[in-house]
Amino acid sequence: MGVEMRIKYDVASRGLLIAFGAANDYSESREVADGVVVDFDRDGRPLAIELEDVAAVSDTKSVLALVAPQVRSGADLLRFREALSMTQQELGDALDIPRNTIARWERDEMTIEKPRLLSLALGGLIAGTDNARKDAVLIGSKRSKASKVKRYAKSSDRRTSKKR
Repeated sequence: MGVEMRIKYDVASRGLLIAFGAANDYSESREVADGVVVDFDRDGRPLAIELEDVAAVSDTKSVLALVAPQVRSGADLLRFREALSMTQQELGDALDIPRNTIARWERDEMTIEKPRLLSLALGGLIAGTDNARKDAVLIGSKRSKASKVKRYAKSSDRRTSKKR
């Protein structure tokens, strides 16, 4: 079982962290090139790569489009999905939204009812948080409102029972 990749971008320092291993396995960091640091586990396998100033190798607007997506149209969603090299099915599965809904959004056949929530869910997907599915439940796929409320209530119940 693999660890999901997480991407974090610090606007102030312009540092980009791409983590693809478990942080608790961390052993050491090495600067492998100017401004490029790789974190390794005890067995010498890489866990993360950090670009200390991503603006030196890429334009900041492109990085922000990936780590903080602003999806307002089907074309925006299509660009974002393709940047992640994901299929419609993979993105739908990750967000718990039917593949057909993703396809219809991308073709602008169906309005993205809550683009801000979709952007948050996509950002959560990139950051590797568990909130991506929770945000996506509220976005506006073809499911009935009652179904969405029931699913959201179930996720809230799980969070509440974990706190006890």
